[in-house]
Amino acid sequence: SGRLVIVDARGQPAVIGNRLQGKGLEHSRHYSGARIELCNIGNIHTMRRSLTTLLSALQRSEATGDPYEGGRAAPWLGHLSAVLAASLRVARALHEEGESVLVHCSDGFDRTPQLVCLAKIMLDPAFRTLDGFCGLIEAEWCAFGHKFAQRCGPRESHESSPIFLQFLEAVYNVIRVYAEVFEFGEALLLYLAECAYSGCHGTFMFNTQREQMLAGASLRTVSTWTAVRSQRAAFVRADFRAFAGPIWPSTRAQALELWRGLWLRDRPALRPAVAGPLPLGVAACPAEASLAFT
Repeated sequence: SGRLVIVDARGQPAVIGNRLQGKGLEHSRHYSGARIELCNIGNIHTMRRSLTTLLSALQRSEATGDPYEGGRAAPWLGHLSAVLAASLRVARALHEEGESVLVHCSDGFDRTPQLVCLAKIMLDPAFRTLDGFCGLIEAEWCAFGHKFAQRCGPRESHESSPIFLQFLEAVYNVIRVYAEVFEFGEALLLYLAECAYSGCHGTFMFNTQREQMLAGASLRTVSTWTAVRSQRAAFVRADFRAFAGPIWPSTRAQALELWRGLWLRDRPALRPAVAGPLPLGVAACPAEASLAFT
């Protein structure tokens, strides 16, 4: 069709608020044949509060013996559904409608990489391989300027937000349904979550590539990707079957699962075992530097 779709991750209230700060919204009349779609995905503060609510729900419901159900009642899965739905919209616009798509949010390095990466995973089998997925994160998250140092910092910080974890949980839910078409599985996602918060590698320690370069990270730290590739056998699925076509996951909140392997990782009896070894204790990761949200 040759049309341009501008996918704005924000909702109308956020657009109005951003305008008051000197930001704004494209006008379709300035873009011939274009249309604008708002996705109504919450910002970093919404997601930080949602994480707090989720962790509180898990803790409260532990007394009843079923923290998983308590977690499902929290709004976290609703936000995850909105992220997946917007990503699916991007993928379908490209694949089925032949449209060009421009994706953005308020700043471009939080919700934007979520949507772009998930859409690429849905459309391109290269990003369902171990090397392709790692390269995707390096390009769209690290190189694009996701503020890992701030977003993965103390939860009390005004700049912290579980944006990257939310992306990994979205990928987990896609893999849960389309397991065989992914070369990697939950073990890799858990490892990346650990790396993002532990500071055990230089890959996720900085807000920008410039900061990483000035700190000499490539000389002073081990890359997450080096660690992953050195333990490739621990992450690759034996039942992997490459599939060249697109995949269309359900985006309904009712169809999604809370990521037991992450949120209930300290309650082994309540989470399924991860297939294969889970190398969370690699030499580059000190034992005291582990995921801690509480």
